[in-house]
Amino acid sequence: EYIGQALSVLNYYKKMLNGRVIITGDFNWNRIWNSKKDNRFDQMRQILKDKSIQSCYHDFFKEDFGKETKPTEFHTKKFEKQYHVDYCFASSNFKIKNVVVGDFSDWIKSSDHVPIMIAFEDNLK
Repeated sequence: EYIGQALSVLNYYKKMLNGRVIITGDFNWNRIWNSKKDNRFDQMRQILKDKSIQSCYHDFFKEDFGKETKPTEFHTKKFEKQYHVDYCFASSNFKIKNVVVGDFSDWIKSSDHVPIMIAFEDNLK
């Protein structure tokens, strides 16, 4: 399971999550699948939050986890089976300029996922 692996990796590399960090990919998980017994996604988010690393999508669009309005996955390439499972997390010292989530009709021939594209301000001084 991806979320379990992601949590293990974050715990393993926790000491390295300082400075300028970007973590991005298909986590195959959304908060809507958390339960009282399995809250690994929230555990992962807490590790990142403790290191001042936030989801670029959620920060930019001011949406809560599990209540995303722009899906990144269309399970089995079906429009009605849409979820937000791809993330880009970045340190708070990156300033987000724009976030764009790909459109289903443009990408469905290539994948059941659409890209999430982040533009950062040029503040690498």
